[in-house]
Amino acid sequence: MWVRSQDKKYLVNVNFTWINNIFTVIGDFNNLDDTTGTPLGKYNSEEEAVKVMDMIQDHIGNLAYTQFYSENMDFVSPCFQMPPAGFSEKKVTE
Repeated sequence: MWVRSQDKKYLVNVNFTWINNIFTVIGDFNNLDDTTGTPLGKYNSEEEAVKVMDMIQDHIGNLAYTQFYSENMDFVSPCFQMPPAGFSEKKVTE
């Protein structure tokens, strides 16, 4: 799947994604190795990084579903855009 990095500087074809110990989602085409992967987005907590992984999983599922049932389906981009850090924090309004 293609993933656009949080800073929009990288468009990476990834087969593997994981979260490292500083809450950065890493992507790589060939393996699960922190030394070779591309940082795709840094998040404020492990919980937020896991939410991004959930979003990626949902995007893959939607893409596969759309490809299988192509009739009468809305277009699903083959590229996932990494959300900004803090996207999951509640906004307090007064």
